[in-house]
Amino acid sequence: MRIRVMLGDMAAMVGSALRGSLSECDDIQLVAGGTSARTPYDEVDVLVLHRPEIHSCGEMLKALVEAAPIGVLAIDGSGETGSVYRLDRETRCFVGGGEGLAEAIRAAAGAR
Repeated sequence: MRIRVMLGDMAAMVGSALRGSLSECDDIQLVAGGTSARTPYDEVDVLVLHRPEIHSCGEMLKALVEAAPIGVLAIDGSGETGSVYRLDRETRCFVGGGEGLAEAIRAAAGAR
């Protein structure tokens, strides 16, 4: 089964680099770009954000929890590191990771 990934709002250059990197992964499918896109969160396995943590997401975090389970990959400002979250309806989160973008997305997707 393919992992459905949505890229959140981020600089065009960052989004382009992520799309290019993920285009070579057969098990990862980009379903939309930008959090203003019309794809509902419950049709996404992993949301990739260009921000260091999800706690500052406010209303978006509430919508993510309602669509849970969902994985979130929060990439820091430098783009070099990030945090992997797995949200469920009780808002518990699993923090884990991998060595690289695709591995981190796979860790965030968990078993949906």
